[in-house]
Amino acid sequence: MLATATDAFLTAAKWQEMAETHRLRASLHTGPARMRRDRGQPHPVADFLFDYYPFPFALLESWHPGVGLHLESDSPTLPPPFSERCYRLVDQVIVANPESITLKERERFAWMIELLEATRSRPAMFACFGLHEWAMVYRGKEVRHEKTLKLRLPQDEIDALVESRA
Repeated sequence: MLATATDAFLTAAKWQEMAETHRLRASLHTGPARMRRDRGQPHPVADFLFDYYPFPFALLESWHPGVGLHLESDSPTLPPPFSERCYRLVDQVIVANPESITLKERERFAWMIELLEATRSRPAMFACFGLHEWAMVYRGKEVRHEKTLKLRLPQDEIDALVESRA
């Protein structure tokens, strides 16, 4: 599949620059987290997303072009990180392979699109004052980070605060 007039095309130098820029930007977050993990030193705030969404650091550091973007290739085979599962190499052009997306992945994408479309036109809500964070430890018996960072309020006060807002 060659690029068409509606598809974007990037030279090898451009997309490799974009991939490296992405890797460097991501590593500002993954690098310190990786070092803390390797030393066994958790950080209760900075590592929250890495614990809550357990994606491998290498996956977060890896840039992918998405459907509709065609990449010039100077290799006879797909270069890393492009796998045959998700990409094809046609006439020295790397293209996403949407036909390889499983039914479960399609359903997940459809759900994400519905969520984004449903929230796009709604006004933002900024009046939670962090209550979602308190709700995460509401009636908590075990707090994920209690050994490295104490809660600002005693458990009974957190429970009362959350209950008062219900």
